[in-house]
Amino acid sequence: MPVTYDLDVLQPGDIILSNHSGKVSRIVRRWTKSPWSHAMLYIDRTIVHAVGDGVHTINPQREKFEPGEVAVYRLSGLTPLQAAAICEAARARVGTRYTTWEAVLSILLRASKLEALGQNQYCSRLVAQAYHALGINLHSNPDHCFPSDLIAGAGWIRVQNALRPWTPLDEQLRKTRDTLKADQDAVFAFLRPLDWASLLTFHGRVRDANHAWTRAANSGFVDLLASWFLRRSGWLDNERLDEEVNPHRYNSAAFLSGLKTITFSEAARVLQSEWQVLFEMTGRILSALQHFSSLGTARTILLIKNYEYRRLAVMAERAEVLLQVMQSSKVTPPGHPSEPAVSSHLLSVRAILQRRPF
Repeated sequence: MPVTYDLDVLQPGDIILSNHSGKVSRIVRRWTKSPWSHAMLYIDRTIVHAVGDGVHTINPQREKFEPGEVAVYRLSGLTPLQAAAICEAARARVGTRYTTWEAVLSILLRASKLEALGQNQYCSRLVAQAYHALGINLHSNPDHCFPSDLIAGAGWIRVQNALRPWTPLDEQLRKTRDTLKADQDAVFAFLRPLDWASLLTFHGRVRDANHAWTRAANSGFVDLLASWFLRRSGWLDNERLDEEVNPHRYNSAAFLSGLKTITFSEAARVLQSEWQVLFEMTGRILSALQHFSSLGTARTILLIKNYEYRRLAVMAERAEVLLQVMQSSKVTPPGHPSEPAVSSHLLSVRAILQRRPF
């Protein structure tokens, strides 16, 4: 029976190891003498991993596999703050290119002290470097290691209940548009041509989005290239993608109608989850805006900054709907986000939007 991830069990910083019946997976398992051929990092409702064309994020709710193909491991004693820092280090690598030949050479280099030959990633390097950024060494050489090396040290426990059966509702969700993939496609549609254009005009390579912003802020020519490719990538048109898949988040009547079809405890769980997602997404947007404010007024920076402000306005819209639903549903069990908390959050976001500098 197919299974998927249980998001109520997974925690940020969990390492996910996997295998499948494909030829590459069989070769990797044979080389590494391990049941696992791929490594990923769970970063709170999202999985980040390095595959054929670079570092991607994927939606774990859409992942369907057979029992035995996936295992989740957790480092005992890892604090939420440590996990958040590890996840942020991995998230910052999204868009970075994949290095097949260094992945192959890891079988020779993992016992060495040689550092990575560049910024490119492969699956286990991405995870090991994310932990290494916090000073946690999962292997003696985080630049050259196998998936199985990541959980070979002390303190790792296998999370036995991290997977749950695949349901008809999961299958229904899988048929809707994958907004995370659409976002990811836009990131790559921006970075790949920018990388090549920058290289061919002797301005060096562009590793990832953060590198692109910095380069654009410091080079008028790269800024011209970046702003051109950013406009054409589709990235700046994606702030309302979620509304296609989750229209209830933007309409209180539709949200309330949906709550009436589930139990009291399920309704409380939905509201708590919605609040947590909203709070975390708003936090990431505010962090991004703060970062962009430090980079000046280059064309590219103003474009992406304006996009983040539009995303923030969408978060305010969602917070207002959530507040209306909470006031009307009268679902107030333990763990339910309080109305004053959501109201205060909404007021803060509105105040920031009113101070928008352009």
